[in-house]
Amino acid sequence: TRAETERPTKEEEYPTTYVYTSENAVTTGDSYSSPQQTTEADDTFTTYPYTTEAEAEPTVDPEVVKQPPVITIAPVNITVAPGGTGRFDCEAKAAMTPQITLTRKDQLSRPNLESFNAFSSGHVSQTTINSITINNVDEPNEGWYTCLACNRQGCDEVDAYLTVLDLCEGVTCPGEKQCVGNYAAGHGHTCECPSYCDRADMFASDFVCSNYCEEQFNECLMKDDACRNDKFGIEVMNKGRCGKIENPEILEEEFAHGVFELEEGDELILECNAIGFPEPEIVWYRHDEIVGHGNYLIKSVSVADGGEYTCEAVNCMTTKVSKILAAVVVKEIPPPPPAIVTTAAPVITSTEPASFDNIIVETPRATCAVYGDPHFLTYDKNAYTYMGLCDNVLAMDCESARWFVYGRMRACGKTGGSCLESVTVFVDNDVLELQRGWLVNRNGKKLVTKDSKNKEIIVKGNDQDFTLLFDGAMLTLTATLHTRKTGPGTFEHDKIVVRW
Repeated sequence: TRAETERPTKEEEYPTTYVYTSENAVTTGDSYSSPQQTTEADDTFTTYPYTTEAEAEPTVDPEVVKQPPVITIAPVNITVAPGGTGRFDCEAKAAMTPQITLTRKDQLSRPNLESFNAFSSGHVSQTTINSITINNVDEPNEGWYTCLACNRQGCDEVDAYLTVLDLCEGVTCPGEKQCVGNYAAGHGHTCECPSYCDRADMFASDFVCSNYCEEQFNECLMKDDACRNDKFGIEVMNKGRCGKIENPEILEEEFAHGVFELEEGDELILECNAIGFPEPEIVWYRHDEIVGHGNYLIKSVSVADGGEYTCEAVNCMTTKVSKILAAVVVKEIPPPPPAIVTTAAPVITSTEPASFDNIIVETPRATCAVYGDPHFLTYDKNAYTYMGLCDNVLAMDCESARWFVYGRMRACGKTGGSCLESVTVFVDNDVLELQRGWLVNRNGKKLVTKDSKNKEIIVKGNDQDFTLLFDGAMLTLTATLHTRKTGPGTFEHDKIVVRW
């Protein structure tokens, strides 16, 4: 009787390889078996001496052979970023070589145990290792995965969950730092600086002066230092040493431009100059809001642009001086009311006695209107919108060309539209222009009609008289073109009426 030395079986010399494939780019690694002889006192499996013929197969305790596999390294829950790679590993041991299946739990197929080899390899423990790798992970890959280890004696299984989660979603790191998710823990993140160069390049001497007016051993160290210390917008100002630094100084005096009183649409022009080395950058502020860069600030103003304007001179990124150079007040101009042009209309004065005495009946033949930015309503009740900047003929005498009404369109508002700025009425050799603010311009002389509210004003012309009446909301211009007698004591008048 003697103890035979164990030798590999045919199965061990040519181990079986199991490969499994699942959906969504899931591939499994090759499993392999390795014999292990354990003799330690605390091992679950024990080796017993036995006697056999010289050519007999080695044997082990039948009770050990009858044991199902035990998963010794189980897959663990993992968190993977979308587009990343996930991996589960599984290891199992048994006297009868275990087969490992590693796949999604909802795709798991349990094997027929009777199909497994009924003979032991002759070793106390056989180990099988398998893994599954999921590339380009996305939401459909999230879920439970199962490691199933089986031999003829039974199975062992362990589940693990794959969570698809971007741990850096919504995270903003300061400066040049980049978010790195702690996927090993499944939660949390850190902001880390990227690698700007090879390690060898970090020790190459090539001095640079940054726009922070700081000297660095080379550009690589400059960027690394800026990232670690949250210095934004780092750049190389010049190669070599920085030289002498001079702080910025603004040449203009405080409130050099004084107070501007402007109307909407007026142009604001401000100037600021500064000296220093490096050359300072000029930044314009309205209160705390940046409104421009450079020596000149030029803009068309609206009511919202009122306030104090400050010039700030900056060099070395952090060295700043500032002065308030102007205060701006912007007056709002109310939009002009619709300009209504009425063609010649009969005015019938009746000489009937009693209650019909002195009654004037006006029935316009046709009306056109211009309003908004701008919209046109024609005599034939068609509506148009035209955003151009030009002069338009709104109405005219198409028979004898005796009178014309022109409208001047100019830019207004904040959206690029245009509005009716003025209306000019030509009758024979006389001209009147109606301007914003209910002003009337005649040959360069302006008449302020709002100072004569509800009072009729007669403007005498060379050939034509005009009547003006401001009621507090609208200015009405009337020009009588013809007067015809239609009967005893009855007259008909042809008029132009412009309401502004």
